Amino acid sequence: MIVERRRFPRTIAKGAVVMHVAGTDQKGRMVDVAEGGLLVATSVTPPERWLGRPVEIEMRFDGLGDWLLGSARVVRIVASGFAIAFHTPPPAIGRIVDELAGSFRARQRTLAVVVIDTDPDRRASMVRAFRTVGCAVVEAGTPLEAVYRLGESSFEPDVIAVADSQPTAGADALRRFVEVNHPRASLVRILSGDGPVGVLPGWVSATDPDQDLPRRVRDVLLQVLAP
Repeated sequence: MIVERRRFPRTIAKGAVVMHVAGTDQKGRMVDVAEGGLLVATSVTPPERWLGRPVEIEMRFDGLGDWLLGSARVVRIVASGFAIAFHTPPPAIGRIVDELAGSFRARQRTLAVVVIDTDPDRRASMVRAFRTVGCAVVEAGTPLEAVYRLGESSFEPDVIAVADSQPTAGADALRRFVEVNHPRASLVRILSGDGPVGVLPGWVSATDPDQDLPRRVRDVLLQVLAP
């Protein structure tokens, strides 16, 4: 029998975290949050001696502005980050978690998609197709613009669709950004021709946009989001 140890349900969240412990600052990004604590992703693994230590934290949810202060202790350390349990939760954390959970439940049936393409006409066709099948869409002309828009908003993408016309360096930088900040997002290649290319897990052809493009989009979503 599996015993659920968590007292509080967790909600996916985006934001910055700074943990102060033993005269050292550890920075990271929120992975999920609950009224009782949060999971933080870091680029450097915290030392094992911090396990169980009391810490002071600063946290700021993307799109909400103000830094929140609180105290906690480190309850778990992994290669990619750490988990903390609040001792003195930041003010208003309960309200924020409730709002995030409500927003998440409201969009459980609405997939969030980022469409990136320098060609405005092709981008517009792809955006219409994704919206036709019920997706919420953010569009960008370049990977840099997409990174900026994602970094400055609370939009959490399920799928990021990148046109094959993007320079390799820009596409590679986007993939690295997604791996760190949006590990749950699936990448899709938008092709100007027919046939799969590259190493991305899915592709959709943008040729003949009037020829049932929504069906092609629906098919690729089923492919990349299949359990």
